[in-house]
Amino acid sequence: MVKIGEKINNRYRLLSRVAQGGMAEVYEASDNKTKRTCAVKFILENLTKDQHNINRFAHEAKIATRLSHPNIVSIYDSGIYEGRPYLVYEFVKGQTLGEKLKLHSKITYIEACEIMVQICDALNYIHLRGIVHRDVKPDNIYCLLDGMVKLSDFGIALDLTNKTKEDASLVGSVHYLAPEICEGEPVTKLADIYSLGITFFELVTKHLPYENNDPLDVAVSQVKEAIPTPSKFVSDLPKPIENVILKATMKDPRDRYQSAKEMREDLLAIIANKKKYEKRRSIFQWLFGFREN
Repeated sequence: MVKIGEKINNRYRLLSRVAQGGMAEVYEASDNKTKRTCAVKFILENLTKDQHNINRFAHEAKIATRLSHPNIVSIYDSGIYEGRPYLVYEFVKGQTLGEKLKLHSKITYIEACEIMVQICDALNYIHLRGIVHRDVKPDNIYCLLDGMVKLSDFGIALDLTNKTKEDASLVGSVHYLAPEICEGEPVTKLADIYSLGITFFELVTKHLPYENNDPLDVAVSQVKEAIPTPSKFVSDLPKPIENVILKATMKDPRDRYQSAKEMREDLLAIIANKKKYEKRRSIFQWLFGFREN
């Protein structure tokens, strides 16, 4: 078990423990070589006996170290310490979009569009390189204090250019999962477009389209049930925003945006006309009934 103050492989001194998930724990650390603050992510000790988990960590490092984009969390290094694989990340100061949603953070329509534009930029970048993220959701999107937004966690990303066999059966969170993936169809970049559409839906409505807790029921709904119109939850949602969400979440991939760049262009058109929407209530105010004076 690693401890605060410990130096990992004579380079990364652990300063504090900042997070733990189902697979890993993350520490803020100081890099003795570069003198910068970084994040060190360790696989949980009880998972090290499963080679599948080890492989997933190695896969994430292999994918992410190929990527360099301002809207993607950078991986600097990887290694093994006392039998536990670790990844060294850019240290991100901010909250995940998932945390913002849970805290009912004030986000306007235009701010929501600006967040989506930045993730479209990240997705367009990886898609052009043959990579599908497969787990686009609020918990994997970081919102920094300066307004920058970054996509993270490439643990189950699929490299379509890799001629060696990869595990295409891995899937992300079912509430954000494209219907064709639920049916076992081949993975394409259009699955990421769908997941981003669901994320946008949740961001502007504070609801998921299918809120059942049973994963199987949600998967069936993804395949068979039409996406509810976002204005069902937010009556004054601007129609252009609703149209973007509905196009991104079409059941037939051929009816969706065919690229993140295409979706980005529609979002930028909305932002260019922001004066039409900037006086509307914030998401927080929609939820709790407060109105601007």
